[in-house]
Amino acid sequence: MRIGFDAKRLYHNQTGLGVYSRLLVQTLRSLDAEFDPVLFSKAIGKSPHASTFSEVSSIEGSGLLWRRRGIVRDIVASGCQVYHGLSHELPWGIERVGVPTVVTIHDLVFERDPKLYPWIDRKIYREKWKHSTRVADLVVCVSDHTRQDLIELYHTSAEKIRVVAPMHDPHFELAADPGMQDQIRKKYSLPENYFLYVGSVTRRKNLLSILRAMHSLAPSDRIPLVVIGSGGKYLHECRAAMQSFRLEQEVTFCQEVPNVELPPFYQMATALIYPSFYEGFGIPVIESLFCHSPVITSRSSSLPEAAGPGAILVDPADVHELADAMRRLASDEELQKSLAVLGHDYVKRYSNTELGQQILKIYRDLLAF
Repeated sequence: MRIGFDAKRLYHNQTGLGVYSRLLVQTLRSLDAEFDPVLFSKAIGKSPHASTFSEVSSIEGSGLLWRRRGIVRDIVASGCQVYHGLSHELPWGIERVGVPTVVTIHDLVFERDPKLYPWIDRKIYREKWKHSTRVADLVVCVSDHTRQDLIELYHTSAEKIRVVAPMHDPHFELAADPGMQDQIRKKYSLPENYFLYVGSVTRRKNLLSILRAMHSLAPSDRIPLVVIGSGGKYLHECRAAMQSFRLEQEVTFCQEVPNVELPPFYQMATALIYPSFYEGFGIPVIESLFCHSPVITSRSSSLPEAAGPGAILVDPADVHELADAMRRLASDEELQKSLAVLGHDYVKRYSNTELGQQILKIYRDLLAF
């Protein structure tokens, strides 16, 4: 089963779409001996991930329009039986060469919250997303919420959409290691009890509301916050708010944390707080649940779908509701334990093996036509 992949993100994105792409290809390779991937990208030799995929067939393109048009000739010449655009896009003309196609749509946040994006970016994204969902034989959405967005906003046929959640790093399923936890606590000077925030520090992710919620609580009701993530202008806003609220001693920023060190952060946390306004899925939510840690997250977009019963759901725009959830969870160990158990049972549906089999079935269904 020779499957071609748009591997631009796989090779050149360190987070987000890059992680999604790498985990998908690696998982499928482990599940099916007949799975034969071909990775298409420019500048493969410059990628820090080139060695990881050195045993996988690859085709390196060049030229300004190669990924948009020229790649089609290489897809045909390589003998691909199916081509999968892993990050919203399919090349122009692919629908005319007889190769079945799949495209993954992660979210339509630029449509739902346009103020976050310049006009020209929205125009380009809309053109690409609409084209790929129109010409693809099947569309993979990472959540049912994104599926509904596609049907409502782009009138994509429900019959051609398959919902398959993104995969996660298997590190998050490993049993807790007390020695590793002690090492991480000392290395990053972590407090004994803390809430955790993981993700890019951008306005959509809503860290500022967490700081405002902390400020609204009585000092006796607060526990510290550990933030893992980097950002730009919005991060500076958050740091300024932290100083204004006099929370410097209660907030720890950890901007550069290797992925292998993340599980102990979740395992030792009272809960993950993830009050994002919009997510296509919300990977930190399931990472937390796999680590037996409960979640406070938004009741909007796909986040209730990702969190299941292991979370307290809040309105991301309501600071007082968020503060109340933080106070309740910090003071109630039984609630923490019950949510952790419910969440860990629920998140088993997102095992990489199960998700990988769903993707393989999509390819087999196309080849059976």
